[in-house]
Amino acid sequence: MKKKNVFDESPSTYEDIVNENISMSGLDITFFTKLKIDEFRRRLPSLGIGDNPRILDFGCGVGETLKYLKDLSNDVCGFDISLESADLAAKRNPEVSIFSSLKELKKEKEFDIIVIVNVLHHVPPEEREEFSTQCRNLLRSGGWIFVFEHNPLNPATRYIVSNCEEDKDASLLNRRALDSVFSSRDFQCSSVSYIGFFPFRPKLFRVFERFMFWIPFGAQFCYLVQKK
Repeated sequence: MKKKNVFDESPSTYEDIVNENISMSGLDITFFTKLKIDEFRRRLPSLGIGDNPRILDFGCGVGETLKYLKDLSNDVCGFDISLESADLAAKRNPEVSIFSSLKELKKEKEFDIIVIVNVLHHVPPEEREEFSTQCRNLLRSGGWIFVFEHNPLNPATRYIVSNCEEDKDASLLNRRALDSVFSSRDFQCSSVSYIGFFPFRPKLFRVFERFMFWIPFGAQFCYLVQKK
């Protein structure tokens, strides 16, 4: 987890690279970030956590998701092992505490929610158990983890990932793979929902998607797990 990663090489151009790779959809990274935030917001009231939950964006990158999370709580932190990405995230979100050291992050109070957005497919399979242990240690008992991942069952997703320079190390995970990552007796999977069925902006299509969450072919999916 400490080795230099691909995101140290070009954090300032990350969004441009992603936008170029998803340009075939006519959309941009902001659209897909908001799509995930909408799903997060939809699920939040049912968790029983209350107002102003303590949220950690684990693998926050350059802070794209943080700028929306901080609208949902005033107790939000970010973490990324890429020093360059963490520095850029801090500049973009000056009111948010950003960490690049797990040692320092562990000194913080436990979190109610950990959000992991398109991170795990960059973690080598042999390191994923350690990754889940880190999450467990940072999360309070009864807390929740939102994992958003690319859906390998979606052909368009596989094509885009295979042609993206930033995903050259990617190993996509399906629901079963995530069950394995969070197989510790301390975790319990609550639900899986699929998003991103329509590569179109009109809100009408977003309404349809609310009733399609159970169909396992959306471009991305949300895996919700609770710490016992």
